[in-house]
Amino acid sequence: MQSRRSCQTLIAVGCLLAGVAVAAGAFGAHMLKSVLDPPMLAVFETAARYQMYHALGIIAAGFACRLFDRPQVARAGWCFAAGVVLFCGSLYAVSLLGIRWLGAVTPVGGLAFITGWSLFGWSIWRETAGVLPPEWSCFAEVSTESRCSVSAGSVPSRRSGDRKSTRLNSSHT
Repeated sequence: MQSRRSCQTLIAVGCLLAGVAVAAGAFGAHMLKSVLDPPMLAVFETAARYQMYHALGIIAAGFACRLFDRPQVARAGWCFAAGVVLFCGSLYAVSLLGIRWLGAVTPVGGLAFITGWSLFGWSIWRETAGVLPPEWSCFAEVSTESRCSVSAGSVPSRRSGDRKSTRLNSSHT
């Protein structure tokens, strides 16, 4: 069971990284244009862009962690954070410091991003797979006799507790 604190930490980390991404983007657009050559400026912009994408992913993971109470969602958020450090950090270092060998770390960060999105999607899918609204629960029955009185061409009404059918097509009787 994920603690409320851990989910809040993910949201706070995501917000912090999003703020830093905005600052990095502004820094790149205004201060680095005259300093970096165009290919290195593009590398810097890629780092800032991916940092923002994954900061938003971390925030989403924090909210989903709280909503679904699934440990895999929290792990996804931490994979995004690791990806930001490895992927974006290595791109920032390559573009600003000229440390070219750090480019070899970038794919590891990309793998952390891919792992994070896979965990996020899988855990949410597993949590919501097969979930029907309460008024549609009779459709989950496998037997020929159903608890609700639903005939072909009709669906249960939207009022809670009311199992009367509502016609979809008036031509059916």
